[in-house]
Amino acid sequence: PDEEWTRHVSGALSQAAVTGPVDLGAWPPPGASPIELDGFYEAYGRLGYAYGPSFQGLRAAWLRGDEVFAEVSLPSNEQDVAENFILHPALLDAALQAAGAGAFFDSGGVMRLPFAWSGVSVFAAGASTLRVRLSPAGSDAMTVALADLTGAPVALVDRLVIPEMSPDQQERVRGKGKEKPFALEWVPLAAPTHESSVSSERWVVVGEGG
Repeated sequence: PDEEWTRHVSGALSQAAVTGPVDLGAWPPPGASPIELDGFYEAYGRLGYAYGPSFQGLRAAWLRGDEVFAEVSLPSNEQDVAENFILHPALLDAALQAAGAGAFFDSGGVMRLPFAWSGVSVFAAGASTLRVRLSPAGSDAMTVALADLTGAPVALVDRLVIPEMSPDQQERVRGKGKEKPFALEWVPLAAPTHESSVSSERWVVVGEGG
């Protein structure tokens, strides 16, 4: 309670004209070259990204010019809950990971994190598998188009800024002592004396042999 609050996110909602969805009906994308994904999550781990099993949803990726295409899917233990979300967070995260599969940004081993979203439109909810297209949208930014397995649009992000983060910035975001704010502590409880147990305690035996 004595620490200063840190603002992580601010945003605004407004009515706006929806940008036309991207056609992802032809799959794999014509003219795109497959990207090898063996060791992908191990390499990300060395950069400092800690992806648990639910977040390792990148299944396939392709490269066509400066565009990256991917197919992402939730693991089996998350499939049944996908319909509870407009867009499952682990599935969206996997879609953004595809940027690293195609060396979308030349970070030189520096961590990047999604920072500013603009022009976000959602066309369908409850997806458990997605087709993804990532394309450049200026410096440190990209456009994200998502579709289902039939190519029908699911969501579109006009511009997502993903800047580099220095180790110092990462530490400031985490803050001292904020990584593990909760801990389990066992406090010994003194047994009641015979007098107090007789006057104020009731005991019940459950089961046999008590």
